Amino acid sequence: MSVKVSDSERLAKKYIETRNYLVHQQAVLIGLLNRYYDINLKKSRKVSGKAEGLIRILSIEEHGDIIDTRELVESFCRRKMEADIMNGISYKTAYRRFTNNKISEAHHFLMDTLQLQGYEYESFYSSGKNNSNRTETFTKIFCDNELLFDKDQIEACGNEINLWLNNQLKSYKSLKLQKDDKCLQCILSLF
Repeated sequence: MSVKVSDSERLAKKYIETRNYLVHQQAVLIGLLNRYYDINLKKSRKVSGKAEGLIRILSIEEHGDIIDTRELVESFCRRKMEADIMNGISYKTAYRRFTNNKISEAHHFLMDTLQLQGYEYESFYSSGKNNSNRTETFTKIFCDNELLFDKDQIEACGNEINLWLNNQLKSYKSLKLQKDDKCLQCILSLF
């Protein structure tokens, strides 16, 4: 006898899987970007009992130049929210999109920044219903036409990096990863 799963339970499970994979992608991106940049991080605001939490990237630094990623993403998403309102989207919907857009745009920023270092992705975009933001999800990472990570490796490595980062952030409100952090690069090298 099989147990029937409701649509809401099925959707909740799919959301958790998708969110956790986004968290693992983010962790791998942080690890790879750390080969080139100092990265300032902050603990996730929301702690879910089911899905893993995204880490907030405050800034990326190179040779004293600082990119305030939080402000950059927030400013971009605020302009999108204003455009949504100008196009007749209700404030409530526009604000919800603003919150969700910050997550996907921070992700896109990390992907774009890593691409500047010569990395490429095999990826696809989410559906983006009703003109909402579409999030790019990568399933493979390449450098110099060589496969570095496939989907399983992204999940496994991302999980390990995320656990390590969250453990570091338990003691501190924020964390500065110096370029080529030995522990982080050691985790990356295992995969």
